[in-house]
Amino acid sequence: MREVRKLPDDQLLALAAQVDEEAARAVDHRFEAMVRDGGFANLAEEALREEKEGKTVPLNEVLDQHHIS
Repeated sequence: MREVRKLPDDQLLALAAQVDEEAARAVDHRFEAMVRDGGFANLAEEALREEKEGKTVPLNEVLDQHHIS
């Protein structure tokens, strides 16, 4: 880390961009593995059950309520 702090700004920014890309790739791989391994199956089942039971709110209502477009 000491060596990183010595880098000129342009090199530090380039390194940071590369690290960001690798981190994003790692997150993507982890997410894909979770999907492949059924890690979200329970969430999907719960969401469908709550929707069927009328416990959900349409997204546009949530966005309107928080003034998000």
